[in-house]
Amino acid sequence: MTVNVSTIATGLNLFTFQGVVATAGRVVVTTLDSRLVRVSTDGKTETLADLSHYGIPFGLTQCAGDLVVAISAEESGDVLVRVAPDGRVLGVTDLSDICGSFGAPFGVAIAKDGYAVTIATDVSASTGCLINVNHAGAITILADLSAYGIPFDVAALNGGFVVAQEKGNLVKVATDGTVTSLVNLVDAGYGIPFGVAVSQCQLIVTTNTGQLLQVTPSGAVTAIANLTADGFGIPSGIAVCDQRYLVTTTAGSLLAVSLA
Repeated sequence: MTVNVSTIATGLNLFTFQGVVATAGRVVVTTLDSRLVRVSTDGKTETLADLSHYGIPFGLTQCAGDLVVAISAEESGDVLVRVAPDGRVLGVTDLSDICGSFGAPFGVAIAKDGYAVTIATDVSASTGCLINVNHAGAITILADLSAYGIPFDVAALNGGFVVAQEKGNLVKVATDGTVTSLVNLVDAGYGIPFGVAVSQCQLIVTTNTGQLLQVTPSGAVTAIANLTADGFGIPSGIAVCDQRYLVTTTAGSLLAVSLA
């Protein structure tokens, strides 16, 4: 397997849980300075939306042409917003009650009747849950994930969800709330999973040790690349587009990874 890594853009203000999606022929990332930044194929960047009124955006997904963003304002409150292609904020769901004073939302994925959002209910205590936010903004708890530490990114797979967890687990959450561990990547020597995406029913995962991994639905792991060892920084956000993996790194880069 030949792995090709190319840099789409550099100098982005990124942190560990900044999200990335491919939409309308461009890539959109969330940044630590509270922006949605749109990146063209030649690396040019433009601000799609300034979300500083709400806080710092982390998790990012798309739904029916719009973007859905999980935003933390720390003790000032946390929200889930829907953003139109022209940058207008179309709707806001207040997540403050579920996040509390010491929590934050980190990941978001499309659910059957709305959105699945990972919530750190207390960062210092390493507790968290997966919630459902329906299209009317009503919130229900799908699963308590505190046994696995803080939940980070989330992806929809086979009618349920897979969540990247602080203690190293990729956790499967069924629609009835049943929770099972698929694999512990720390125990396997790959590190803590940060980002998770789905490509042809396989999971594509980034970790804090720099790994880009492929994980089967049964938990078998294949290492694709070590992006940190290759000098690209620690990978975090991950999206799949046109048989390429789009990866954000804490060095401020947006990368395209392809296999041949």
